[in-house]
Amino acid sequence: MKKIIFILAFLTSVNFLKANDTLELKNIKIESSAEANEYFYKGNSLYNKEDFVGAAANYEVALNSGLVSPELYYNLGNTYFRLGNLPMALLNYEKAAKLEPNDEDTEYNIAFVNNLIIDKIEKKPVLFIWEWLDAFRNMFSSGAWAVFIIVFIGLGFASLAAYFIIRYVLWRKVAFVAALGFFGLSLVSVYFANDKYSHENSGDTAIVFTPRIDIRHSPEENGKVYLTLHEGTKVYIEDEENGWYKIRLADGRIGWIKEKEVRVI
Repeated sequence: MKKIIFILAFLTSVNFLKANDTLELKNIKIESSAEANEYFYKGNSLYNKEDFVGAAANYEVALNSGLVSPELYYNLGNTYFRLGNLPMALLNYEKAAKLEPNDEDTEYNIAFVNNLIIDKIEKKPVLFIWEWLDAFRNMFSSGAWAVFIIVFIGLGFASLAAYFIIRYVLWRKVAFVAALGFFGLSLVSVYFANDKYSHENSGDTAIVFTPRIDIRHSPEENGKVYLTLHEGTKVYIEDEENGWYKIRLADGRIGWIKEKEVRVI
């Protein structure tokens, strides 16, 4: 009876998502190879025809052809959701979010699917300043932060040049202060660009893909089990040792799991 209720709840959630347009497909916004684009648009066509198996296959081929974009990962996440594969849906939504932070559709779908998985792990509270800095960093890609560096350095040198050219004392002071400000902003941009690049290219998060796994105190088969996780749960990778990952949960708890039981985002 519980299984039937779960299936009905799942089907209802699918329709709810569709009704709110959160599972509509997105088009590629970047240039890519013609072959990869062909598979991407073919995947879109099959998705619209509700051939989700065919759509997933074409999206995967597009990925293997070298196409990497938040739109592709987002559409692939939608497809796996339609197929009832929640871990794969979350994995691809998370990859889309990594490439395009703060996208409302992606964030909504991640939150929605997380409500469907078994484990409900509350995030460990952090100081608001760190949340603010993370949100500010995620406003732009590492490439955008790099552009800010160049712009601020250019404005800094322009202000410095104005300082040496202008004769009027007050405006010389304004130009000097402006130069210091722009060079300071360039340093801030360097920090956020580096932090964002590390975040984009790190493999420090993963999704559990095994239906049920044991979290152990040590990286060994006979290590003491103190927690059980289920598929779809997001974990943070702290270390790696002989086929094991030392992982941290959102609430701060730490343990060891086998590498093969998760897929890195």
